[in-house]
Amino acid sequence: ITKGRNCYEYVDGKDTSLANWMRYVNCARDDEEQNLVALQYQGQIFYRTCQVVRPGCELLVWYGDEYGQDLGIKRDSSGKSELAAGRAEPKPEIHPCASCSLAFSSQKFLSQHVQRNHPSQTLLRPSARDHLQPEDPCPGNQNQQQRYSDPHSPSDKPEGREAK
Repeated sequence: ITKGRNCYEYVDGKDTSLANWMRYVNCARDDEEQNLVALQYQGQIFYRTCQVVRPGCELLVWYGDEYGQDLGIKRDSSGKSELAAGRAEPKPEIHPCASCSLAFSSQKFLSQHVQRNHPSQTLLRPSARDHLQPEDPCPGNQNQQQRYSDPHSPSDKPEGREAK
């Protein structure tokens, strides 16, 4: 946010008692990555979603080429931003919590979180399919969301057997 000629204001999201919802909005690397669109109406800026934004997904807005240049984002000869061109490197695995909207970079951190914040939840040993693959756009992908089950739950018993 500019104020005057060379002075910039910014949203500091560290102290949640002083910050607002804008702390969740970040700049996309190009227009294809954005899931929010900024609209200006009567001197104010409004945001609307242009894609489904699932819980845990980052809010990303692309303000356009000219504003991108003002932010120092350079374009290569194909028209892609240099930041977007570097996007091919593998993304880390994402381990979402089944009880809340948080996600973690490792199974270890997820387990620590569950032990501290959801002690009544029983975690089964994770399998290779229990985390999101790097190509998933965000941790809210419902098809690959982590699922934990209670081994003593009647719904997990083979058909024809009663739960005791």
